[in-house]
Amino acid sequence: MPRDSLQSVLDSERFTLLRAQEFFARFGDVELWEVVHRARWQRHTFGQALYRRGETGNSFHIITQGEVEVYREGQLVAKLGAGTSVGEMAYLAPNPELRVHSADVLVSKPATTVSFTPDTLAQLSLTTIGAFDKAFIGVLVRRLHAAHEALSHPRRIM
Repeated sequence: MPRDSLQSVLDSERFTLLRAQEFFARFGDVELWEVVHRARWQRHTFGQALYRRGETGNSFHIITQGEVEVYREGQLVAKLGAGTSVGEMAYLAPNPELRVHSADVLVSKPATTVSFTPDTLAQLSLTTIGAFDKAFIGVLVRRLHAAHEALSHPRRIM
């Protein structure tokens, strides 16, 4: 099979993989194809750190396959699977002090992610950047709601 044909198969598989993710649910086909071509696709092995507490970051990952665990001060606080994002807080932070990671994010099941930095995100169309903004707002609202519920009803959540 010629290389171009193989790449189109890989790209169509990536498109289908992203289309199935909750994070990308509101992306149009054109925006999703842009993500397929512009994102950095990475495979991560068990135990690999995506982020370490105290490190400064400016990237984010969307998990497309596998699972990561989030640890704060050595305590497991979350397990995140396909369709979720990590690193967006450091990426979205309005100043450098807030770009320091507050947790360790470790791969617990071999994972594939798509990632962006401000430089690679800037290569996207305004429509695609807007789709990312809306997706991140949805993520942050869900996380704020979960935190509110945990504080309001600690026994019910645990």
